Amino acid sequence: MEAVTKKPKLIAGAGGKKSSSGGSESQDTLKSTSLLSMIDLLGEGQIGGLVNNSAKSVFLDGTQLMANSGTYNFENVTWGFVPGTQDQDTLGAGFNTIESVTSVNKKVTNDSPFLFTINDPNAEVGRLVMAVNALIHTDSKGNTGGSSVSFNVAMSINGGAYSSVGDDTIKGKTRSRYQRAYSFNLPKEDTNGNKAISWTFRVTRVTADSTDTSTSNDLLVDSWASAIETRLTYPNSALFGLSVSAEQFSSIPQRAYLVDGLLIKVPSNRNSDGTYTGIWDGTFKLAVCDNPAWILYDLLTVERYGLGQYIPAEYVNPARLYEIGRYCDELIDDGFGCKERRFSINTVINSLADAYQLISDVTSVFNGMAYWTGNLVGYMADMPGEVSMIYNSSNVINGEFNYQGVSRKERHSVALIRYNDPDR
Repeated sequence: MEAVTKKPKLIAGAGGKKSSSGGSESQDTLKSTSLLSMIDLLGEGQIGGLVNNSAKSVFLDGTQLMANSGTYNFENVTWGFVPGTQDQDTLGAGFNTIESVTSVNKKVTNDSPFLFTINDPNAEVGRLVMAVNALIHTDSKGNTGGSSVSFNVAMSINGGAYSSVGDDTIKGKTRSRYQRAYSFNLPKEDTNGNKAISWTFRVTRVTADSTDTSTSNDLLVDSWASAIETRLTYPNSALFGLSVSAEQFSSIPQRAYLVDGLLIKVPSNRNSDGTYTGIWDGTFKLAVCDNPAWILYDLLTVERYGLGQYIPAEYVNPARLYEIGRYCDELIDDGFGCKERRFSINTVINSLADAYQLISDVTSVFNGMAYWTGNLVGYMADMPGEVSMIYNSSNVINGEFNYQGVSRKERHSVALIRYNDPDR
C-alpha cells in the first residue's frame, strides 16, 4: 500500500492593531510661589555691617545666600540691611508691612460665600489668599486637562451695602495645591463720609459647583490678613530683612551672619589693623574693634546699654586702659607660622547680665581685673611692668626662702574650652 503523507494544518488567527481606549493627560500649568519673609535683629546700635557688604556673608541652613561667584544659591531673593543708626532709612520695599494673618482653609460654594471682617481702624490694606487643591477635568475619552473657577470679592464698609472690589478666574491645570494672593486698599470713609472703622469682605463663587468626579475645581479661602503699610526705621537697631522662595525649605531656615560688630570708641591714633600711630592726644573715634580693653571702656561709658548713666565719664581712667589696650594689640606667634593679636574678643552679648560679672568676664580676657579706687575705676593686668623690688640672699634674713603651695590634687591640668574657629 502506498503511504499517504498528510500536510499539517495551519492555524491562522486574526491580527491587526487594536485601538486604545485610554486617554492622555496634559502637563500641569499652575505653580504657586510662596515667599518666606523675615526680619532679623543683628545688634543694638550701629554696627560695621555685613562682611564684604554683600549677601555672601548671609547663610541659610549653612549655605551662602550668595555664592562667592556672585550668583544666588536660592530663588526669588530680595534682601535689605540697615546698620543701626539713629536716623537710618527703612529696609526697603517688601519690609515695611505689619500684618495680622488668620489661617482659614475654608471651602467656598455657590450657596455658601465666605465672609471676614477687619476691625482694626489703623489697617490700610486687606489681604486675601485663595487656593485650589486641584484643577482638572477628564472628558468622555479619558483625556485629562485643566479646568477653571471664577469668583467675586465684594466689600462692605461699616456694615453698609456691599460693592464689588474684584473678580478673578483661576484657570489652568494642577494636581497639587495652588495659591493666589490679592490685596485691597481699605477706604478711610464709608459712602456717607463717616470714618471707616470696619471692613467686611464677601467671597462668592461664580462658577457652578462641580457635581461629578470628572471635574475637580473646589475653591478655598486659604487665609486673610489686615496690614499696615508704614515706614518703620527701627532706630539704633541693626537689621537684615530677607524675602526668598519658601518652596526651597521644609521649615524656617536657620540664619547665620558674618558681620563687623558694634562701633565703639577707640583711641584716635589706633588703626584698623591694631597698630598705633604717634602719641595719643586723648581723643576717641568710632570703629569696629575686638580689643577687650576698649570693649570694657565702651561698657563703662555708654549710657544706652552700658554703665554710663551710673558712672561719670571722668571716673573712667582711659590712660591705664591705653596701656592695656596696646598690650592686647601686640602681635605674637599663633603657633602656625603667622602672627595674631595677643588678646581679642569676638562674641555676642545677647541677654541681660550682672554688671560686675560682665566686667569681670571682659577683664579676664586680658588676664586682669577692674576695681573701684574710691574716685576712679582702676584696672590691673598680668603684663610686663617696671621692677619694683629685687630679692636675693643679701636682703633676705639668713638667706633662707620659705615656699608655699597647694596640694597636687588642687593643681588642675585639664580645662574644657569652647571657642569659635575663625577659619570655619
